[in-house]
Amino acid sequence: MAKIEGTQEIPPALVDLYRGTLVESLGDKSVRSRYPYHIPHLQTYKGHPSAKQRVVRETFQGCCNCFAHQPATGGVEPPIIGPRDREWWFNQSAGSGLFYYDYFMQQSLDAYFGGSTPDWCRRIVSQDAYVNPNHPDTNYGTKETLLVASAACQGYITFIKRDVCDFEYLYLLVGGLGCLAPPCYNFVVGVYLTEATWNETSITYNNMPDIGYKISESEFYVGIEWLKLYVGSAQSVALLYETGSYCRLTFSSKDVPPHQLSYRPYFSV
Repeated sequence: MAKIEGTQEIPPALVDLYRGTLVESLGDKSVRSRYPYHIPHLQTYKGHPSAKQRVVRETFQGCCNCFAHQPATGGVEPPIIGPRDREWWFNQSAGSGLFYYDYFMQQSLDAYFGGSTPDWCRRIVSQDAYVNPNHPDTNYGTKETLLVASAACQGYITFIKRDVCDFEYLYLLVGGLGCLAPPCYNFVVGVYLTEATWNETSITYNNMPDIGYKISESEFYVGIEWLKLYVGSAQSVALLYETGSYCRLTFSSKDVPPHQLSYRPYFSV
């Protein structure tokens, strides 16, 4: 709901025009029904939130979180992927008949329910590389593919970080997934905190940063297009094999060729 007092992050010259469009919000069903939790046809016959309703609500909350992290100033301009500042959104909403928050939510929900993460809710990773204990002095920072594997299958470890710490991202998504023979099942990837002192053009197994505490884990299974990993506010993480079949997991790096750019790993709210 828009505020009538406090910082609006609207260009000062347009604040009076904006306030003139505000109307009293009545606490009746016509207002409450805007929120996904109250969409009747998504509830179970007992009136409890259904599985479909929970998905809608989770997506809505994700959009709210994304909006909260759009910077007041200094956002990127399309086609660059990343957060866009509030004035950009205000200008984009002109002529839509919507307040810029409603316009933002409309565009974001359309993207999510269309099957993709909005460009303004994600940031491509800054650096990525994997290391190989069997070739401890070799750097693999320019490879188009990243690897995670068990000790019996080369023991690859992947490092990923972001150089721009503009706000707290919650998830790291990796795509272009593949599992090399023998057959892969129950393959679990662990996410561990690391220092962000490494560089993708020089990191090797011998000089990699110490691996800290475990943040989360996520299971890969055949058929998924993206693996979603919780990273919280971490700037740099290491992806390690946890459990599963004797195999190694592959996924795209940020250095993929132009026709595969859509599979670059990214941080997302």
